[in-house]
Amino acid sequence: FYIFWIPEFLARERGLSQTAIGAVAWIPFLVSGSSNFLSGYVTLLLEKAGWSPNRTRKVLMLQATLISPIGIAAVFTHSLFWTMAFICVAIFFWMGWSVTVHTLPGDYFPPHAVASVYGIGGAGSTLGSVISTQAVGWVLDLTHSYVPVFVGIGLLMPVAFVVGTWLMG
Repeated sequence: FYIFWIPEFLARERGLSQTAIGAVAWIPFLVSGSSNFLSGYVTLLLEKAGWSPNRTRKVLMLQATLISPIGIAAVFTHSLFWTMAFICVAIFFWMGWSVTVHTLPGDYFPPHAVASVYGIGGAGSTLGSVISTQAVGWVLDLTHSYVPVFVGIGLLMPVAFVVGTWLMG
């Protein structure tokens, strides 16, 4: 969502030109990349401190679940600064979630099955992205508002956390 729809959101809802979008659209990608490295480093620190992989994963996923819905606020502010700040915080914690989720096949499956499970998960993720990208378009066509989109996207991770925790035990 953030990668594909944010430029259109910034143009439609914040009135930005393509030049202005280009001036700010790189920021969430920088934040995402930073989170990629920092999430891995925090995982390493927690495990070196004696945390089990299970505890480390669940705590980091819970943290992301609790904080990333702040992205919902981006649709309600009219300030470009706050719009981008809320999006960046959401993306930072979404990437932390993503880094953690990508390690789960290695935690829950035998070595000979990890690549297949990871591949199936990747295919499911891609399919979900295709469906959600189309669904965002449908919602925008139907409601002419980004509010249900941001709320829906913001609530996906809490739902995924509940389902994932139930599946992981």
